[in-house]
Amino acid sequence: MSSIRLEGICKSFGTQVAVEDLTLEVKQNETVVLLGPSGCGKTTTLRLIAGLEHPDRGDIFFASPDSSGESSEGAADGSRSTQRSLLSVPAGERNTAMMFQEDALYPHLSCGDNISFCIGGRSSRWLFKAKDQNVQNNVQQLASRLGIEEFLDRKPHQLSGGQRQRVALARAMIRRPDVFLLDEPLSRLDFRLSTELQQDLKSALGEIGCPVLYVTHNQREAMVLADRVVVMDCGKAVQVGKPLEVYRRPANLFVASFMGEQPMNVLGKASADAKAEHVGFRAEDVRLAGDDESPGDVFAVTGHVETVQQLGDRSLVHVRTDQGEQVRTMQLGDANPDLGRRVCAWVAKDRLVLFDAAGQRIGS
Repeated sequence: MSSIRLEGICKSFGTQVAVEDLTLEVKQNETVVLLGPSGCGKTTTLRLIAGLEHPDRGDIFFASPDSSGESSEGAADGSRSTQRSLLSVPAGERNTAMMFQEDALYPHLSCGDNISFCIGGRSSRWLFKAKDQNVQNNVQQLASRLGIEEFLDRKPHQLSGGQRQRVALARAMIRRPDVFLLDEPLSRLDFRLSTELQQDLKSALGEIGCPVLYVTHNQREAMVLADRVVVMDCGKAVQVGKPLEVYRRPANLFVASFMGEQPMNVLGKASADAKAEHVGFRAEDVRLAGDDESPGDVFAVTGHVETVQQLGDRSLVHVRTDQGEQVRTMQLGDANPDLGRRVCAWVAKDRLVLFDAAGQRIGS
């Protein structure tokens, strides 16, 4: 089984630390999403794997059943794989495919030519229709899978943004890379098109058959695409886990505030359990009742409705507590409570996350 492994990777640019002591393994057929704000080291990590940057410390290993390398190890199924360090391997020999925010298609070539450009040789007869039948069949099959077979004869300027991104995805996939790297490929698309492409991309990544690292600052993309999420902050991996695990059980206050379309509600000690400095809970876990209608053994605060954002299928209601803190609540349907109305916002205790004075989660 192939995998890519980073061990203690560090990279700085002058006095700016981009990646600090990053250790991570991505296995075959696994999609790991690097999630974090701008400047946290996500793209630098991809560039280090691709060979476009060289780490100051640490090593990057690629393991494959077919590669020859420095050491050999056994897999869980009893098979053996060899691994080699990539630090001495030039970028052009690492067999990595990288997809960027920009589709970076050749404007003078057809989509078929763009997809097949990197395979089948580059002689004077490198055009798609002049390549051997095997190459043409591969292009046709991949285009059919991504829904762009009818566009193979068109130029990039004749396609929509989503269609161009599908062509760019096909161009990367057709190389059959050892590692697939994607750097915010959907960030330039509008919300609706990005949402549609997420499902196509998830299906495509499941079939690519190699380790996949995907960079984004979009929490929705991470939840949809990832087998595991790596939340990064200031060059460090602050939490690694399954998307729902990270969403429900953030390791610290940074993850709690960053993961999810709405940041986790975090209330201070005055409203928290006696053992904790802060208590957190998600907006969709909050229920609203009358000022004196708390259902009993729950965590509850009272306050007044400050703002209401009606989103169609749900409403985001902001409650200002009597302690002056804000609670976001996600109410299903077209809820539209009167502004200023006195309410009790309550949460089942098994939905609470407690944090200590250092901002770290308490308990497993």
